Amino acid sequence: MINFSKKKYLLLNNILDKNFENTLEQVFLSSNFPWYYGEGTVKKSTHLHLKKIKNFRIIDYLHFSHTFYKFNFNKNLSEINSDFHYFVLDILKNVCVKLNYDNKIEILRAKVNLQTQHKYINKNIINTPHNDFENPIIPHTVIIYYVNDNDGKTYLFKKNGDLLASVIPKKGNFLIFDGNILHAGSNPLKSKKKLLINIDIRK
Repeated sequence: MINFSKKKYLLLNNILDKNFENTLEQVFLSSNFPWYYGEGTVKKSTHLHLKKIKNFRIIDYLHFSHTFYKFNFNKNLSEINSDFHYFVLDILKNVCVKLNYDNKIEILRAKVNLQTQHKYINKNIINTPHNDFENPIIPHTVIIYYVNDNDGKTYLFKKNGDLLASVIPKKGNFLIFDGNILHAGSNPLKSKKKLLINIDIRK
């Protein structure tokens, strides 16, 4: 897949056309875009990772999502799940050009997430740390695209549970990392909403 630097992740910007960036935000915030309710950011938390994480309190909170591609484990392939899936193809085409990477990749899963503001008293609160594909484990690369500016950080963790990085979402930016890195999101504290696209790919 992608050759990551020693810090194990990439932060990229200026990949998408500004008009496309604005279109994505406008579509997802329109009254016609279908969102689906979820009790938490991770459907089935294994809780195996929770004891590792240091200096954070873990609280999962409701969120909304829309899945563009979903993975069929019985067929070992992904399936189109949305009429808006073409957004993902356009995003990946631009990422591959930026990284000088061939576009012979497979989308495992792709979705857009919406989290709302939550005014926690303790700011060191994160959602459940996880890997996108754990049971079974599927080697993959995670591509996160930040649709809007907000303060709901993304956290990456080392294998021992120490913090590897915390990333503040900025509209138009990408965070790309190996799927075996434990990661977690967080609800925005000051911003009203957090929008991001999560794409899992494999070679």
